[in-house]
Amino acid sequence: EMRMASGEARSAQDEERESRALATLISNFEKVTEAVADLDRDKDAARGAGRVGADAERMRREIAERLERLGGVGPVSRASDKPRS
Repeated sequence: EMRMASGEARSAQDEERESRALATLISNFEKVTEAVADLDRDKDAARGAGRVGADAERMRREIAERLERLGGVGPVSRASDKPRS
């Protein structure tokens, strides 16, 4: 911007070099933008998977409790694993 505002004459080579540099900057900016979008999607997917995992664990506990009630026994404890005398 400062060069453009100064009004100094520039060669065609300088203009082309600057155009290539600007095209590279734009390309890199687009790549970074896409990478950030991918990271955001991955983060959202991970959050969703965490919720699904938590829901699955909750459902597993509920099913285990129902099975215990149906079997007429209280909560399962490690004490029941001891051999009987």
